[in-house]
Amino acid sequence: MKRIVEMLENEPRVERYYYWNHEADCSKLLKDGKLSLAGEYYATVNSNMAYRKAGEYVPTTPPQYDPENLRTEYDKTQKKVLLYWHEINGEYNKEMRVQRYDKSTSNWKTVQTVPLQEEEADYEFAVDGNVGEQFRILVVDANGKERASNTSQAASDDLVPGDEITVDEGTFYLGGNMLVNGDFELGLADWENGAGEPLVQPYYEALPVGGVNGSAYLQTYGNSTDKTSAQSIRRLLPVEGEYYYAQMASCNGDESKQRISTSISGAFPATKIASASATADWSKQGSVVKILDDYKYILVQLTNLNGKAQFDNFVVARLFATKDDALADALGWEKKRIEAFKAYNTAYPQLNAELDLLASGSSDPVLLEKAVKNALAAMKTIKAVPALCAEAELAIEVKAQGYAEIQTLLDDLKKATAAEDINTCYAALAEKLPQVMPYELQTTAIQNGTFAAVQGWNTIKGTYTGGDQRMATLAGKTCWKAWWSTPAAGGEATTMAIDQTVSKPDHGYYALEAKATTEHYCVTDQHAFMVVGTDTLNTPAMSRGVLDIPTIADSLKWETLATPYVYLTETDALTVGFTGSKKNAIDNAFHTYGNPESTGDQREGWWGATDFRFRLIRAYRDSVDASGWGSVCTPYAIAIPEGVTLYKVEGISADKSVIGITQVTETEAGTPYIYYSKNAGGEVVFLESGTKASSAKTVNGLRGWFANAGTSQYPLNALVMQNGKFENVSVRYKVKSFSAFVQKIDNLPTLPADWSGEGIATEGVPTAITAASSDTKSADEPAYNLNGTRANKAVKGIKVKKGRKVVE
Repeated sequence: MKRIVEMLENEPRVERYYYWNHEADCSKLLKDGKLSLAGEYYATVNSNMAYRKAGEYVPTTPPQYDPENLRTEYDKTQKKVLLYWHEINGEYNKEMRVQRYDKSTSNWKTVQTVPLQEEEADYEFAVDGNVGEQFRILVVDANGKERASNTSQAASDDLVPGDEITVDEGTFYLGGNMLVNGDFELGLADWENGAGEPLVQPYYEALPVGGVNGSAYLQTYGNSTDKTSAQSIRRLLPVEGEYYYAQMASCNGDESKQRISTSISGAFPATKIASASATADWSKQGSVVKILDDYKYILVQLTNLNGKAQFDNFVVARLFATKDDALADALGWEKKRIEAFKAYNTAYPQLNAELDLLASGSSDPVLLEKAVKNALAAMKTIKAVPALCAEAELAIEVKAQGYAEIQTLLDDLKKATAAEDINTCYAALAEKLPQVMPYELQTTAIQNGTFAAVQGWNTIKGTYTGGDQRMATLAGKTCWKAWWSTPAAGGEATTMAIDQTVSKPDHGYYALEAKATTEHYCVTDQHAFMVVGTDTLNTPAMSRGVLDIPTIADSLKWETLATPYVYLTETDALTVGFTGSKKNAIDNAFHTYGNPESTGDQREGWWGATDFRFRLIRAYRDSVDASGWGSVCTPYAIAIPEGVTLYKVEGISADKSVIGITQVTETEAGTPYIYYSKNAGGEVVFLESGTKASSAKTVNGLRGWFANAGTSQYPLNALVMQNGKFENVSVRYKVKSFSAFVQKIDNLPTLPADWSGEGIATEGVPTAITAASSDTKSADEPAYNLNGTRANKAVKGIKVKKGRKVVE
């Protein structure tokens, strides 16, 4: 004890201590309520403990950071520059400023001081400025140190030919974009690698989503420091004018190696105009450059791609002193863009013909630019038209309320040939259809549709059973992953698949929906499917593979696929699943993102699938006999189709010959109704909605009946709607699902004697015929047959006297 205390007392870094009393008995200070020997010593220690200057430590501020991820956009409407950035230090900063680069003095000048937020935050700020100006964010941190963000040149998404661009030298007007596929909406067209060859896989891909505006962009997978390599990009543009505007968008780039520059000979870059950004978020850079006398080219040179650099939104455009000259220049470039579109679009010649006609008759480059955008959108729309038309035709087939408008919109879409009309008509039909034929997402019928577990699924069902087929988590979703490493040659029919049997669904129209994903250059024919009986309904095949691209949001990495609709009853069984093969695969097309040395591993055609669920249009489909009359009772409120009249039962006449009915225009769940359809001998479809009723009702003696999964039969002497009459059941037979019948005739209220409403005759009801009267006067009354003509007294049978049925 003494040794320990003396050590602590003499240790300069110790200012206070405490002895713990719960060790072994030999070292306790207090035992059985009394001081031990060690305790008696400890009590007499006169400690000299106190604050010691030698051990003083004054903490500093937490680590301080530079502002980051600055991006700028020029808003030509407000004539302001919008700045977006992230700042980490929060209240530890003393000051934060927006600064603009002054080319005349080569200095940064503060244009605005920004109010500080207490916590780490994203900032948005607007300042007066022009397109092409360069900005940065500067903070003074808690230690007085100046910290600067990356620099960003203000570019614009919405500049069009003829727009004003103001620089120190004056106001100029924007000509046409010399890079006719600067946004990569035309794939890889109009671009060349360093060897002067077209861009092709495996080093380049025009991905359809994830670009600076969410649309197409150029993804690179190669890497080379050699500007003449197939893994580098070069575009050389001869120049004639004095001023040019250029911009580019990028991420994961290299500012020093990926630039738009002026060039004297075309071999080497000179003055930088715009450059790539190393940030993981898209950043646009743009500026105006004055072309010096010896400079004859603008050079787009992109090397050192590191297997991951991304590019979009390239613009190189001459500036003109007059708007007319700018528009004339732009007209020529827009016509070249049309030619590039025609070469890219080999599937829809009518769109090419439309652009040819516009190009020959218009001198407005802005109109032509809009026309090309419409044509690009129409290419995507046309691919989606068949699925939308199938849904519209279903709405028309079932005569849903409002189907006439759907028919008109469908006709308009089918007749549309111009790109803008195709896009407009498609959008109108797509907006209206869910109002007429709403569907709900049904997630319970498919077991473990999101792969929280594997129960319910039949896994590894394809012809290929190896590889890595298992549950996994990809892009934030649990899924079934089916991965392989096998050659495509000779194995085009090899498949990986899963499936699941779904039994006893609710009745209605079903379409299978699923989400799928894969990596770049791995798309083959991966699709979901639904098998009903001998029919197989397939979704479209996947159209993109972006799973391995980290800059693309997880939501875009999953593609939603859906089958056409099919009607199912409670007795139907169906199989749902997903499959993919090596069809159209190109071995080793895949190169690992960010690793340009990778060589592929024949994974093409693999997939991940999840979120299996049904799009369910709740509806009951009934067959109508030749009379057009029927009965219906479903667990939901039903919409009354066009051409159908719905009735409720009011009661039965005193002589049991007629059941009175009145028309209804609104329905309730679980309520039985009688209906008449103009589509006699055909089918009628009742769309369902609202909250499900737990049981069928009986109203005024008319009993509703839901699904008859067993062998329940109508009771004897029940009245069932058949052939336009309520027929008496003399021989029992199975109750029809989702129908209505009169279980006991005595349960029907008696109609008033003066009932003048609509009615349906009964047939075969013994109590509906009174016994023959013995009154001799009655025998002398004139008699009529059931057709209303005078009956022959000699003919025996049912006759009508004084409005009542009698037997003679």
